[in-house]
Amino acid sequence: MASTRKSAPPVLEAKLFPGVGAGDPIQRQRLLPDPAIRDAQVAVVLVHAPVGYGKSTLMSQWHDSLAREDIACAWLSLDDEDNDPSRFLGYLIAALQRCRPGMLSDSLTRAHADLADSKYVLESLALSLGELEQPVRVFIDDLQFVHSREVLDILNWLINYASQRCQFILGSRAMPDLQLFKLRVRRKLLEYDSAHLRFTPQESGAFFERRLDPPLSHAQVTQLHQRTEGWPAGLELAALALESETDRDALIQTFAGDDRSVVEYLGEVVLGNLDATTREFVYRIAPFDRVCADLAAHVSGRDDAAELIEALRARNLFLIALDRHHQWYRFHHLVGEYLQDRATADNAEGARRTLLQGAEWLYAQGLTNEAINSALQAQDWDTAAQWVSEVAESLAYEQGHLQILLKWMDRLPQPWLDRYPVIRTSYAFALAFHARRGEVTEQLRLLQDYRNRLARDPQARQAAIDEIDCATQFLELLLVGLRDDGRQTLTRAQAWLDRWPDASDTLRGITSNALAFGYKTNGEIDKGLASVDRAR
Repeated sequence: MASTRKSAPPVLEAKLFPGVGAGDPIQRQRLLPDPAIRDAQVAVVLVHAPVGYGKSTLMSQWHDSLAREDIACAWLSLDDEDNDPSRFLGYLIAALQRCRPGMLSDSLTRAHADLADSKYVLESLALSLGELEQPVRVFIDDLQFVHSREVLDILNWLINYASQRCQFILGSRAMPDLQLFKLRVRRKLLEYDSAHLRFTPQESGAFFERRLDPPLSHAQVTQLHQRTEGWPAGLELAALALESETDRDALIQTFAGDDRSVVEYLGEVVLGNLDATTREFVYRIAPFDRVCADLAAHVSGRDDAAELIEALRARNLFLIALDRHHQWYRFHHLVGEYLQDRATADNAEGARRTLLQGAEWLYAQGLTNEAINSALQAQDWDTAAQWVSEVAESLAYEQGHLQILLKWMDRLPQPWLDRYPVIRTSYAFALAFHARRGEVTEQLRLLQDYRNRLARDPQARQAAIDEIDCATQFLELLLVGLRDDGRQTLTRAQAWLDRWPDASDTLRGITSNALAFGYKTNGEIDKGLASVDRAR
């Protein structure tokens, strides 16, 4: 039976904590909550602007300001693994429960126990929100990562039809694919874009005055502001580069104002000003989505990793805390991408070894999702496929995280997927319960194709062929059961249980439940109850 090691993000707080960007943003009056937010005069507040405009900083300041007034505020940061409806709803409920314990009804707590039925959970959530006595603000950041139609439909329904006591503040790098027209017409939508978030010339001047000693001249500030067009991340990078630059005019004259050019040019200057020890340390931790002092120490071999991380934070090198205890961090997205590209360009094999070192450490800590992502990034297909096979059943059968499995399958080459049929089986199982039967059939075809190739190979192990036969027959009976064909389900489930007595407990439990359904359809209630007991 495959391992069911639990996989989770390094800290749940990384998603439920309103982390702020690095740097020292000017405290601008317009960053205080709009009266329409404070008094819940609108249903949705949308903050959309390209990367580096301070969306998360703005939303975080709103969150903290409202929370200080004892206004209930929930926070949820999304990533590309949140495209599964059950996962999205699970984290949303956790965010609401965290912001004010006991705020949600007991019915929602019971619904939360079965996240596989996302429609039921959504209905329970709507009922619970309708029972709220006090308003709640729900902050959802990094919405650009969500592209699943199912998740967007859930969010559409919530922002248009949830309780009027629930206000949503959404942050995204692009205009999200949501139904906002009616809200806009009814003046229930408040929008902020890059025009609202870019620095004014006066704010740019105040920013550099606080950051640099000696200060820039008025002409230098004006030139920098024009080249960056008030882009906050560009101004912050410029300040970092100028801190130790003697010929400031030359630096200001040299770089272009678009975001990638600024990052690449000023990144070179900033990295060039770091001592060799710090620069090497930055390259070692940059490849990881999240990093803590222990992981940093493991991949860098440095006992002073915690001190080096704190020094990077003190120098405003775009490290963002992901929890209130400052245990986990990530680089600002733009800077992190630049550092990863640079580390790979300078020493591709060294970067790969670092990723594998980190992957092994993450796996040993039980952080399997992060370990797999690192192994895939390093293109260590053997290790990644082995780890995916260990958690595939757990993700598909227990947690319903379909999109995570899909992402991993898209990145694993075909031969490694063939080598571990449990990955396809688990993915197909999850698809079946998302009403995507056509895709289940395609996965069955791929499994059968591989089985036929094995059967023609005289060196193939019979155990490998049996594993595929067990999986395909299980999926076929599952599809019959989902069509509510009780008699066929009864026949197939009993035959499967007799044929595969050594199959995993997970598969045998699911099949026993299918058998119970067949018995119930046939009027054999006692046998059905006995089958339910076996399943349990």
